[in-house]
Amino acid sequence: MSLLKKFQAKINRSEFVRNTAVLVSGTTIAQLLPLAITPILSRMYNAEDFGALTLFMTITIWGSYFVNGRYELAIVLPKKDDYSFNLLAFSVLLAAVSSVFLFFVIWIFHQPIVNVLNAQNISTWLFFVPIVIFLLSAYNSLTYYHTKVKNFKLLAQSQVVRSGATSLLQILLFFTNSGIMALVGGYSVGQLSGNLGMLKMFFKDNALLKSIKKAKMWALAKRYKRFPQVQMPSTMLNRLGNDLPNLLLNPFYGADILGLYSFGYRLLTIPSAFIGASVSNVFLQAATDEYHKTGKSSKIYTSVFKKLVLVGAPFFIVLAITAKPVFAFVFGKQWAMAGFYSQILSPLLFARFVTSVMSSVLYVFEKHKIIFITQLFLFLITLSIFVAAHFLKWNFVLFLSVFSISLTLYYIVYCFITWLVANKKI
Repeated sequence: MSLLKKFQAKINRSEFVRNTAVLVSGTTIAQLLPLAITPILSRMYNAEDFGALTLFMTITIWGSYFVNGRYELAIVLPKKDDYSFNLLAFSVLLAAVSSVFLFFVIWIFHQPIVNVLNAQNISTWLFFVPIVIFLLSAYNSLTYYHTKVKNFKLLAQSQVVRSGATSLLQILLFFTNSGIMALVGGYSVGQLSGNLGMLKMFFKDNALLKSIKKAKMWALAKRYKRFPQVQMPSTMLNRLGNDLPNLLLNPFYGADILGLYSFGYRLLTIPSAFIGASVSNVFLQAATDEYHKTGKSSKIYTSVFKKLVLVGAPFFIVLAITAKPVFAFVFGKQWAMAGFYSQILSPLLFARFVTSVMSSVLYVFEKHKIIFITQLFLFLITLSIFVAAHFLKWNFVLFLSVFSISLTLYYIVYCFITWLVANKKI
């Protein structure tokens, strides 16, 4: 048997590998599209434009994790698919109500919000924040449902459509409304496309729609009430810990620094995210299956951890050595410093790449207290670094170095905790 046939046979025997391959193939295309057009965008837009996009994306992504009470994380947990579908319906409904409420909050407090965030350049677009938040939240919920029912091919297709629409719009809108509005507008409209394909199948299946019952939704909401009670505060701390740079770099170091930092950070997360996000979805489903059968998730945990290290280490090592000259050559000399900042961040991003996948096991075991405590430490460490930078007047390179080293150590400890949970040692 040839090596190719042996490889194909191995894939066919392993459901995990097969499902991961489907998602990775779709996500690879989805992530390569924005990566391919970045050399074009980097010559169309400046650092301040990318800084504004980063601020808008941070606000909407941050909000999308809270408008549905984090019930999307519970969608994969029930054994019965109709229970998962009712959780999906409840999650989307809650997100819609919360987004409407958020619109009125922004309408009433619009100017104070603009002043606090120093967001004059996206002032008008703040009114679109609730719409984009709802679209992102619905996409997350639909993703978890299709993960539950192992519809990985549809997930891969939706990622390609979503990414392609966003990339195309950001180029085309430049010629009609250049600058910040084109980047933010392309991102906003692009979010709608990802939901359409995943919604279409539900309207073809009347049995699924008829299975939605108000009493069942409410009963499941109470069954998984720990997600809004504990998981939502944990997520808030996690997002604050991860997004503080995007929120505070502008007032601390200026819009240009935020733009250079976010440009490099976004590029680095594209290749790691296309593997991490895909593996995370399949790992969550596989870990849940193993847990239901054995009470542990140690076997799948060890297997996935080794694969992530073997895949991620070469990429981040090369990144740490070559990012600055590569950025200058590919994107233009004005982006060389973005590459230098990326070199500093490479150890942190490697540790986060591995840990972000492995942390899914905490949801399988419903270890909400551990999640809360670890995210509290992430927030406190990040905030402490900003406070120290402010009072000690650190330059940006010193700040970024301390930030990278501190959080790399944090993620190493965090990953060890997830290993203990998977092996049912805590």
